[in-house]
Amino acid sequence: MSQIQRIEEDFRRALKAGDRETVSVLRMLKSALINKKIEKKREELTDNDVFEVILHEVKMRKEASLEYAKGGRDDKATEERKELEILENYLPKPLRDNELQGLVDKAVKELKAQSLKDMGKVMKQVLGNAKGRADGKRTSEMVRKILGKAESN
Repeated sequence: MSQIQRIEEDFRRALKAGDRETVSVLRMLKSALINKKIEKKREELTDNDVFEVILHEVKMRKEASLEYAKGGRDDKATEERKELEILENYLPKPLRDNELQGLVDKAVKELKAQSLKDMGKVMKQVLGNAKGRADGKRTSEMVRKILGKAESN
């Protein structure tokens, strides 16, 4: 079952169950997917395209939740976090630390990275190989740590 089929199926199930929150989030996600189709000028989206849209929506919810919390709007922050939880169900499981470490080590070795100047190249390769299963911040910290060690040697 493709991601789009899964989203459609879950949408129908939530609609029948009267789960307004899930219906709302999935309706918004479906709309974002339609916009992506129009943007890409394609009949069908790849799972990678769908994944990009979901990641974008997740990022928006995280940022909104933080901003609402800063502004003292805890009710809205909670609402955004609930939407975030629903969307995260459609993301692949994140890499464990040792898996991410392996990808970083491999990229450093392949690119012959020796200093923090090579961080951009390493990050690009690692995040590309991780296929969205690694958070950019976490990856950046790990790459920085490894390249920092290499630089001091």
